[in-house]
Amino acid sequence: MLHRSWLRLALDAAALASLAFILVPLVFVTWLAFFKQEIPSFPPEGYTLHWFSSMLTQKAIIDGFVTSVEIGLVATLIGLALGVPAALGLVRYVPWWSGAASTLLLMPLVVPAIVLGTAIYVAEVEAEILVYGFGIETPVIGTIGGLIAAHTLIVIPWVVRLVTASLVGFDRSIEEAAQNLGATP
Repeated sequence: MLHRSWLRLALDAAALASLAFILVPLVFVTWLAFFKQEIPSFPPEGYTLHWFSSMLTQKAIIDGFVTSVEIGLVATLIGLALGVPAALGLVRYVPWWSGAASTLLLMPLVVPAIVLGTAIYVAEVEAEILVYGFGIETPVIGTIGGLIAAHTLIVIPWVVRLVTASLVGFDRSIEEAAQNLGATP
């Protein structure tokens, strides 16, 4: 019994140390953001909200934020348009190849981010070479379209996973009853 309490104490200490390892830098950087001086020194000369108000006047920051929101929204819409039918097909029809399709659709969740990013970059380089090979002078790398394609690749597995999870628990008899009452698909 005593061994178990020490083990529990060690586990709690490890969890607390891990949490501190994650949170202390975030708290420290947040604290530095309110310093009055441009270059941090201790003790601080004072605190201000000047840096936050000046951020809202920077056109580059606002443009970057708007571009990020646009890319996120478009990638989400495309991900939904591709992921929902894929999830429906995997849950409802269960073809013989559904295991392979599910693995392929969920692969970006398993692949490390650095590998995924490198693969996306290489794919965009190859796409640009292919496009120029057909005589089309359209760049792919560093464009909004390339970013949307990359983000869509990251969004699709989440859509498939979430929709599949909700459809697996869905009672098909409700849908059949609705069809019996005249509802169309």
